[in-house]
Amino acid sequence: MLEHTYTLPPYEEPHITVSRTPPPVREGPDAPDALISGVELIVSKLPRDSVTSAAHHLQALLGEYNGQHPSDLLVPVRISPGDERNPVDYVFVSVDPGITQDPRPDLLEKVRGALTSVHGLQAEWKVGKGPDRTRRIYFQVDSFALAEALQPKLNDYLNEQGCPFQCSFVSKAMNCITYDLLDRTSVDKLLRTPPVIDHQTISPSTPHYIQPVYGLEVAILGIKDVLGAAPVLDHYIRRNYGDVIASSRLALDGDAYCVVFKTCVQTLRFLSDPFTAFKSGLGVSHLVTHAAPALLYVLNTNGLFISACPPDSSSAPLCQLQAQLNMLQQKVDTSEALLSHQERMARQLQDHAYHTATSIASLSAVTSASARFQAATSRLATLQSDRRTAELLSAFAPLGRSVALVQHQQEVETDIFVQTAAVSDAQDSLREAELRLLPIPAFPSLPPRPVSPRITSTESLSDGCKLM
Repeated sequence: MLEHTYTLPPYEEPHITVSRTPPPVREGPDAPDALISGVELIVSKLPRDSVTSAAHHLQALLGEYNGQHPSDLLVPVRISPGDERNPVDYVFVSVDPGITQDPRPDLLEKVRGALTSVHGLQAEWKVGKGPDRTRRIYFQVDSFALAEALQPKLNDYLNEQGCPFQCSFVSKAMNCITYDLLDRTSVDKLLRTPPVIDHQTISPSTPHYIQPVYGLEVAILGIKDVLGAAPVLDHYIRRNYGDVIASSRLALDGDAYCVVFKTCVQTLRFLSDPFTAFKSGLGVSHLVTHAAPALLYVLNTNGLFISACPPDSSSAPLCQLQAQLNMLQQKVDTSEALLSHQERMARQLQDHAYHTATSIASLSAVTSASARFQAATSRLATLQSDRRTAELLSAFAPLGRSVALVQHQQEVETDIFVQTAAVSDAQDSLREAELRLLPIPAFPSLPPRPVSPRITSTESLSDGCKLM
C-alpha cells in the first residue's frame, strides 16, 4: 500500500440516502468503553485462496485507490481476517487506532462508498461481533455423534444443489453442523427447500439480526404493540435532544426502532440518559416497560429476542372440568330413565373428550416449549459468563498461555453465536405453541332427563372448586 500523509478531518454528519432493508426474521450490555464497538465494515467477495489472501487483496485495492485520488485520501485502516483458521472471502475493516481512538463511522462510510464502486466487491456495516452471520446457516440434531455422521452427507448435498460453502464445523455443545455459505441467496434457497438426507428432512436455522445502515446505529426492541412507534420515538428524541436524527426506521416487522444520530456525542448522550419515552405523556401505554435503547451492534451480538412469559399453569380449568365430570357421574348413577338418551349423550361426550384432549395437548406443548426456552436461555447465560471469565484470564495470562486462551475464547464465541440462535428458535417455538393454545371447552349441555338427581346449585367439590 502506498504511504501517504493523512490529516484527520473534522467529523462529518451521516448522509444516509439509500434505505437498506434489513433481512426478515428467521430470526448484558457491553462495557462503557464499547461505544466504539461495531464501527467496523465487513468487506466480502474477495479472493479466498488462503487465510490472508482476502486481506492482501483489499489492501492492494485501497492502495490503488489512494494512488488515484491523492487529494482525497481514504483514512488508514486496520484489516482483520474474517477467519484466522479458514480461508473466507471477507475481512473486517476499522479505522487504524494510530490515527484516532474515537469512533469515526463517517470515515468508514467514505471507505464503504469507495469499495462498493469496485466491481464485484461488497461492503456493509458489520452486523455483530464474530463471523459473518448474514451467510451462516446451521442444522441441529439430537447428538454430537449424529452431527458428525451427518456432516459429510450435508457437504455433498450442498455441493450438488449449487450452495457452495466456505467452511463448516460441528459444535459439540449444541449438536449442530454450522455452514458459512459463499452466496447469501443460498440461505434463502435452503430455507425454502430444506435438505432431505436418508429420506429425512433436515430443517435449517439462521441467526436473528438487523443489518445496520450506519455505524453506532441505536435500536429499541419490543415496540410492536406501540401504535405509531416511529413518530412517537422521533418526537421524543427531538423534544429532548433537538435536531439530532440523521435517520430512523422500523425493523423486525415493526418490533424494533432503529435510529442514527448525527454525531457520536449525541449517540452517547442518548444511551447514557434515562429512557422515558413510554412514561412521558406521549400517549403510549405505561405497560411498555422493558424497552430500552442499545447499540444495534450489541443487540445483534447478544441475540435479538425478548423474554417470553411462560403460560399460566393454573389448574382452574382442569378443576372445573373435573367438577362437571363429577356432576355427570352423579346424574348417570341416580337416573335409570336416561337409556333412551345415551346415544346422543355419547356423541356429545366423545366430541367434548376430543376437544378437551386437544386443549390439554396444546397446553402440554406450551409447557414443553417454555422449558426448552428457559433451558436455552440458561445455557446462553452460562456461555456468556464463560466468555467474561476467559477475557479476564486472557488479560492477565503469561505469553505462553495467551494463545490457548484466545483459542478458547474463539470457541466460546462460536458456541454463544449458535446458542443465541437456539434461544431465538426456542422462543419462536414457544410463541407458535402459545398461538395454538386452545381453551378447555365447557361441558356440553345434556339432553333433558325425566328424573333429576338431588344436587344443590353450588355444591362444593374437592380442591375448593364449585360447579359453574
